[in-house]
Amino acid sequence: MALTYPLFTFEESELVDRFAIQTWGVPSAVWMGMAAQGVFHQCKALWDDAEEIHIFCGKGGNGGDGYCLAHLLQSLDYPTIVWEVEEPKREDTALFRSLLEVEPQDARQFSGTSGKAILVEALFGIGIKEELDEPYKSLVQILNEQEQPILSLDTPSPGLQPTFVIEIGTQKWENLGWETKVFCPIGFPSQAAKPSHFGLLPYSKEKLEEKLQRPYNAHKYTLGACVFFGGEAGYPGSIALAEGAFRRTGGGIAKCYVGAPSSRDLLLQKDPSCLVGLWEDFRNDSFLAKSKLAVVGPGTNFGPLSLPELPQYCILDAGAIHPENLIHLKGKNVLLTPHTGELQKLLGKWNSLGEERNLALQFCRQTGFHLLHKCHASRLYTPTGEVFVWDRPNPRLATMGTGDLLCGFLARFYLGTGDWMESLALSYSLFESLIDKGYPTAYDYLEALKEF
Repeated sequence: MALTYPLFTFEESELVDRFAIQTWGVPSAVWMGMAAQGVFHQCKALWDDAEEIHIFCGKGGNGGDGYCLAHLLQSLDYPTIVWEVEEPKREDTALFRSLLEVEPQDARQFSGTSGKAILVEALFGIGIKEELDEPYKSLVQILNEQEQPILSLDTPSPGLQPTFVIEIGTQKWENLGWETKVFCPIGFPSQAAKPSHFGLLPYSKEKLEEKLQRPYNAHKYTLGACVFFGGEAGYPGSIALAEGAFRRTGGGIAKCYVGAPSSRDLLLQKDPSCLVGLWEDFRNDSFLAKSKLAVVGPGTNFGPLSLPELPQYCILDAGAIHPENLIHLKGKNVLLTPHTGELQKLLGKWNSLGEERNLALQFCRQTGFHLLHKCHASRLYTPTGEVFVWDRPNPRLATMGTGDLLCGFLARFYLGTGDWMESLALSYSLFESLIDKGYPTAYDYLEALKEF
């Protein structure tokens, strides 16, 4: 089973925070001190290399973390300048402000910096739920214009584009997708909330190799037969990539059904061992009855398809993710794998991560299907309300054909594990292990499997 870690929503993080203060009886100032100590040690190399450290503090708890960090840095003779728009409203935050060696400067007068500086943003944290008003909106705009790295404490303020995010106490659902994040644990009572969002940890190369091993007494049906349906005229490569990914990761036997004789001929020319038929052969072919899983959609245009009775387990991708196709799959174990544009066709547009989650989970509960939103921080929504996230952005996958490979990987791993979540973690771990440099094509990944 894949290893996971909890992701807390802002509301759940606030519950944890209150439990730590009110139930455990540990004053908030103590937690601020622990947060500052943790951030200091996590980022010590940055402080050591900086000629100036600029810390922008808000009036609430996040600002308290910033003032406390500034106090610690100043006490150790780091060149630290503190900026604020208004004085603190909380006693604990005001306490750490009072310990500063130098009076904070008015952040409304900040116009930029130069040289080897570090900018630390501690304005709002999880306390902000809306867009910023002035003068904070203008301050964030000026910070974004700086060439120096920006470090946000706990979570970025709306509109800010930080270089680093340092999550404090809990890892946050709303922080998904930032390229560089560091988690700073401070001993918070995570049991105070019961999160339903989880991050997936990668498998090691050694564990992947173990998962890909066939039993010594395996035969071609050991991992189940798989059928692939797609490859309209002009798109034979999509179905070839999906089927190739399945077989080259140890899948035993598969057959492709394509939409045009030209697609069939190209697949056979590339690999004579490939089993290929045309769509019109799909209904009467005995191979379908032997199949445990169907992958439908790679290389198809968006629209309804004339489908026969499919196996109990199905993956729908690309053009097959059409409402009329879903009607025929009621009661089956189905995974949909849309990218953002395809998902918005299915669910409608959303304006925030929270809206996307709510729409996706409502769909999953109503249909009983699993839904994988393919993006830089891919997320798997489940009918039971849990969300699993692969929060390891990999720009090498931002190229045509990798989604087709993913379908093949998912099919292979699902037939081996019977679990969509574990199959997702294995599939993305495999991508990371195959190629870790440059910008490979989907075919490069397929070829790399020969040496894995």
